[in-house]
Amino acid sequence: MQEEIEFALEIQRDDKAPGPDGISNEVLKRAKNVITPILKDIFNDFIDSEAIPQQLTKSNIILLYKKCKAFDSLIHANIWEALREQGIEQKYIRLIRNVYKNSSACIQLEKKGDPFKIQKSVKQGDPLSPKLFSAVLEMTFKSFEWQNLCLNIDGRTLTHLRFADDIVLFAKTPDDLVRMLNELASESRKIGLKLNPEKTKVMTNGNKSSIKVGDSEIDYVDEYIDLGQLISPQDNINIEIERKVANSWKRY
Repeated sequence: MQEEIEFALEIQRDDKAPGPDGISNEVLKRAKNVITPILKDIFNDFIDSEAIPQQLTKSNIILLYKKCKAFDSLIHANIWEALREQGIEQKYIRLIRNVYKNSSACIQLEKKGDPFKIQKSVKQGDPLSPKLFSAVLEMTFKSFEWQNLCLNIDGRTLTHLRFADDIVLFAKTPDDLVRMLNELASESRKIGLKLNPEKTKVMTNGNKSSIKVGDSEIDYVDEYIDLGQLISPQDNINIEIERKVANSWKRY
C-alpha cells in the first residue's frame, strides 16, 4: 500500500487545481515522506470500516463547454450490477458505492454555488473511473448474441474491439451491422449512454449499402483515425508515416 501511495503522488501533475481542501499536488509531493505513512493508515481504515469521510465526497466543478462525454452519463445502479456480475467482493462494492452515494459538487464561477448531489457519472480524473466504465460496458456486450454475425479468425469469433468508449464493430454483411449498431444503441440507453451517429463511421471492402441507426444515416469513409492510429483497407503505411510526421511538426 505505501509503495502505491508513493507512486500515485509521484505521477500527479503540478498544473492541476486543488479540490475543496485547497491542498495542491505540489504540496502533497513535497511532503511525500511525511504524509505517505499517514495516508496509508487512513486508507486502510477506509477499507476496514467501509466509511468515507464527508470531506472526500465533495468536489468543485469549473464549467467547460463540451457537447457530451460518455463518462458523465453512466447510471450508478448499473455500476454496482456490473461489479457483482464480474465477481467483485461485496466489501469493495460497498466501499465504492459509499464513495459515490454521498457525492456532491459546487459549480465555481466568480464564487461557489450551492452544493448539489451527483446522481450519475464516474469521477473525472479518478484512476478507478475507466475501470468502472469498462465493467459496465463488459456487462452490456456480454448480453449481445453476435457470434454468428461477426468475423471468424482461426476458429475464434471477433465481434468488436473496445477501449473505454471507443468501439469498433466487425460484421459480415450490412444487415448484420445495422442489427449490431441498433442493439448497441438500445442497450447503451439503458445504462445512460448514447451512441453518437455523427461520430460513427463505416468502412468496408465491399459494396456500400445504407446503414442507419434509428433515423440517422451513418457515413462511409475510406480511412479513419482511431486512438491515434490511421485505419484504412488499403493499409498504406506511407500515409500514416506522413500524418505522424506532420503532427510532430505541429507540436513545435
